Amino acid sequence: MLGALALFATHGKAHAAPEPLLNAGEAVLRAHQLFSSNAHSSADIRRLQELAQQSNGHPLHEYVESWALRTRLSNAPNVGDDERSALFDEIALWLQQHPGSLAAELLRRDWLLKLGEAEAWPLFDAQLAQWTLNDEPDVRCYALLSRYQKEAAGQAAAPELMPVALLAREPLLSQHPLGPGCIALTRALVSAGLVPRDVLWQRLRLLSEGNYGTAMRHVAEHLSEPVQPALDQIIKSAAHWLAHHPATVRDATDQELLVLALVRMAPGAPEVAAAQADSALFKQLTPAQQAYVWSRIALSAARELKPAALAWFDRAQALAAQSAQNTMPPLQFADEVYEWHARTALRAQDWDAVRRSIERMPASLQSEHAWIYWLGRAYQAQGMADKARAQYMRLALQYTFYAKLAQEELGLNIVTPPRAAAPTAEEIQAAEDSPHFRRALAFYQLDLIMEAKREWNWGCRGLNDRQLLAAADLASRHEILDRSINAAERTRLEHDFALRFPSPHRALMQEQASRLNLDSATIYGLIRQESRFAQIAQSSAGAHGLMQLMPHTAHWVAQKLGLKDYRKRDLSEVETNIVLGTNYFRMVLDDLDQSVVLASAAYNAGPRRSRDWRASLKAPVEGAIFAETIPFSETRDYVKQVLSNAVDYAALWEGKPQSIKARLGTIAPKDAGGTDLP
Repeated sequence: MLGALALFATHGKAHAAPEPLLNAGEAVLRAHQLFSSNAHSSADIRRLQELAQQSNGHPLHEYVESWALRTRLSNAPNVGDDERSALFDEIALWLQQHPGSLAAELLRRDWLLKLGEAEAWPLFDAQLAQWTLNDEPDVRCYALLSRYQKEAAGQAAAPELMPVALLAREPLLSQHPLGPGCIALTRALVSAGLVPRDVLWQRLRLLSEGNYGTAMRHVAEHLSEPVQPALDQIIKSAAHWLAHHPATVRDATDQELLVLALVRMAPGAPEVAAAQADSALFKQLTPAQQAYVWSRIALSAARELKPAALAWFDRAQALAAQSAQNTMPPLQFADEVYEWHARTALRAQDWDAVRRSIERMPASLQSEHAWIYWLGRAYQAQGMADKARAQYMRLALQYTFYAKLAQEELGLNIVTPPRAAAPTAEEIQAAEDSPHFRRALAFYQLDLIMEAKREWNWGCRGLNDRQLLAAADLASRHEILDRSINAAERTRLEHDFALRFPSPHRALMQEQASRLNLDSATIYGLIRQESRFAQIAQSSAGAHGLMQLMPHTAHWVAQKLGLKDYRKRDLSEVETNIVLGTNYFRMVLDDLDQSVVLASAAYNAGPRRSRDWRASLKAPVEGAIFAETIPFSETRDYVKQVLSNAVDYAALWEGKPQSIKARLGTIAPKDAGGTDLP
């Protein structure tokens, strides 16, 4: 009997009945599941082709067709040349039939990667010329490899302005591991002797900064020097390798290995690394190498909010100047080094050091809003009023966090701009007729949120202010507030802050704010930053709902409130999420002396970190300085955005000028003790 059942099971599997026909929406969902599985058997490919037929007439039909083609493309190495050639012809025809669509661009990207891998350059170059997505580093590397091989063979039509080897430095000098296309480009250029030794060592430094040990080993294979054993030891334990190093530097390779060892040692132990860098051994390095080492030590110390970082940054700058005097190439520090030099000076409230550190920044950094404002403040502190005003005026017509601070320095009112005229019926109809927005709304109906956002953003490209406002209105009427905000905040001259700063669930929020003595504008500012009012939002870390609460935090708050019937599934329900989130924020505010800056930092990074950052202060600082010097990039940006949002909400509701400085307040040192808040 068992044998008969087994035989029947095998027979059933081999001759499975065809899957039932689905309606168009169900076909799209099933196709998406198959495409996303990454396990693409021949049966999957056949089923996707069937689903493409069943989805005919649905707004997302072309996506299903593209998923079927992309799945077949991923399986292309497993088929014969004739079948692959036929597939390529089919893809080319499909792309011609769907010009300008995101589905086509994603398919073209996959095809370009396959063509580059196969070094099918004529077809690759033809498709590259039509590709507008331009979001894949490996495609750019394959493009450089194509150009290099044609130049090497004397087939280039005309010499380019910049050699491939120089253009290739952008991916080569990335801080992240390379993909297949960039690895292929690197190998070709190294084999031809077109990648100087110093570039390979520079890449090793960057990978060391990012703690990418495996990628470091791959780069070391391209070096002529036998560095692998020493590099393996440094990756395993830089301190152990240094402890057994001789008292003298042996050669240029040894110099570079010493640099790598200290770069790996600095995070978490900047004082130990500084003691090593001050030893006789490391003084045998070149001034440029010493400058780089001290910049990384200072950076690590700055991120840990250690006051010694400022002196170490200055030491790095002095050594860099010395290296320039020795006719060596001028040393360019990483952007983060310049930024943290300025932040450390800000925390110390050393305005001369703030000015000097910002003036040394590359022009691209100096043009960022933060450094425009802080350079203005440094000028102002040193009595250069006209120069300060010129800096503030560069920001005065913007709506960012630092623009608001600059407006206050100029004595201008922080108010919402005049509301643009509502979109006309014709403008709204044009938005409704947009195939991009129709596809985005269809994705939302199927709860395919990531795809919906991507299609919506694609549809917003190149729109003018009137078209963007119509798109924002369309999304708002469909209660897709995150995309409404996305479209509304792209406008350049005509603005509607009611669309940029929506306030759903107002009655519930006002009730909670009143009961807990909370500022509604701050809570809305926080929610806008957390979820942009997407009720089903869930972060990669597992936070849920409008106020993005972690399940364990929500459970803790529910226990404190005595909510005996609370279940984790309730966290995505609007009222429960708001009740728990507002109560938690109230607890955090009480724990942190009613400082919105500290409380918003705590809401994002945890109360313990917020208390520790405050405890590390040596003197009171204004809230803007505290916000700018938060060690975590995400939390630093989060706090600034929450405060900026709160000001905009208050200005929108109250119709009168606001002060962001009043909301920021002053942060004074205090020991890190506090309650047991999660």
